[in-house]
Amino acid sequence: MSLAILSVWRGLGLKRLSLSAIALLSILIWGCSKQVTLNSAVRQILTVNSATQPGSEISYSQIEAHVIELSGSPSDDKMGGIIAADVNDDGQKDFVISQPGSIQTYSYSGEELWNHEAQLNLSGKSEEEGLPGLHGAGVQVGDVDGDGKAELLYVTSDNKLEILEGATGNFKYSIQLPSVESKFDRWEHAIIANFRGQGDTDLLLQASRNVSDKDDYIRDDIQAAFSIQSLIASGSSARPLWQQTDFVSASHGPARVVDLDSDGQDEVVGGTILGADGRRLHDIGISNRGFPHIDSIAIGDIAPDRPGLEVMIPEERGRKRIILYDETDTIWESDHRQRSSDDDGDKVAVGNFDPARPGLEMWFRGNESEHFTVLDARGDVIADYQINDRKPNTWTNRGFEVIHSIHWTGDGQQHIVAKERHEAGDVGIFDAMTGQAIALFSAAVDRLYVADVAGDWREEIITIEGTTLKIYQNPEANPSPDRASLWEQAHYRRQKMTWNYYSP
Repeated sequence: MSLAILSVWRGLGLKRLSLSAIALLSILIWGCSKQVTLNSAVRQILTVNSATQPGSEISYSQIEAHVIELSGSPSDDKMGGIIAADVNDDGQKDFVISQPGSIQTYSYSGEELWNHEAQLNLSGKSEEEGLPGLHGAGVQVGDVDGDGKAELLYVTSDNKLEILEGATGNFKYSIQLPSVESKFDRWEHAIIANFRGQGDTDLLLQASRNVSDKDDYIRDDIQAAFSIQSLIASGSSARPLWQQTDFVSASHGPARVVDLDSDGQDEVVGGTILGADGRRLHDIGISNRGFPHIDSIAIGDIAPDRPGLEVMIPEERGRKRIILYDETDTIWESDHRQRSSDDDGDKVAVGNFDPARPGLEMWFRGNESEHFTVLDARGDVIADYQINDRKPNTWTNRGFEVIHSIHWTGDGQQHIVAKERHEAGDVGIFDAMTGQAIALFSAAVDRLYVADVAGDWREEIITIEGTTLKIYQNPEANPSPDRASLWEQAHYRRQKMTWNYYSP
């Protein structure tokens, strides 16, 4: 490396410099007298690799988003969301966008595949209005009838299950669902499941009731499993595989349906875990009350010395515990928040935030997004900082929201992605361990989603701003191009289909 390049490198405070950056800086330095300008690729390399100090200025990323203009009205500020799924079976992920009264699908190239008027059930605050909750898409995609083609399904506000052809959006089945005695006397949300070991041919239906200690607070404690074929054949007369009326749910969203123990059948995950046959397998001791409750839930292979997947929740109020558990046991509880002012431990993200440590790390947002902590797989606190000490100077004082973990660089370390809290604002990629901004994207974001849609196993940032969908992809070469797609992981597919504001 020439002394000129080394000087620029050190002057910019770079910790590492890729070969592409070296080449581009060489051109820049060689061409200074010819008024060579710093192009967007160089600016992005400097932005992503720079070691800015917490709280200091960081330039907005110059990555050019892939833009898709959406038809129809702007996104509702509360209802509806986005998922990525291959609706037309061409091997490429498409975008499914729901909002009150309609479902739109777009290809990655930007073509509108279809736009369907739908009476699908959407909601704002699930503790008041029922499922699917803030930013919940309320739709599912999968081959649910075994014909080898994708279908899209949803529950309507008049208690029907509608199943559309994924490729065209045409009606395939419209099914009157069995009745349910609940707050709204109808099913509110449906999740594709595999309860019988026969693939994605089952459905979990969910409905809410009032909790015992707060009249205006509801929770989706009714869970019922059905064979989709039985619903198609028998409609409102279909009998469930099983039904439970005392499931302990997260406070602000639906259950998670995931195969925790890798036995080929799904469990239903909340404060209690139900087996594929509906039996209660484990209970962490938080009941369906106003408080304490569970705001956020995350699932991953957190503890490397245990088989299968683990579940992580922060308890809001009460004993303020952090609890790691699986379908058989509570693995550990951390009481570190009892020694702090963090009553509002309401958001969690799980990822490989420190590759030098075994297992995955857990990042927590507490106290109105002011105080962040990170725990390792054993439950020890390994990072602790205040957002106002670390946030970019351009960022709102209200902190972070819609917090995803992301495989952005491809080097094994995950980061967190979040938008500005309580406003249609910017998006940032942050080092979970330090709070340092890695990259900022100037935006007015209404919806934020993270998934691998470009197909190189790394993940992209997907935003909706009004009637515009934007996809931000890391332009640097993938250092691990041969790694298997994240979509091959069943729990990844499940969690990217069923998410909302509180638990992305």
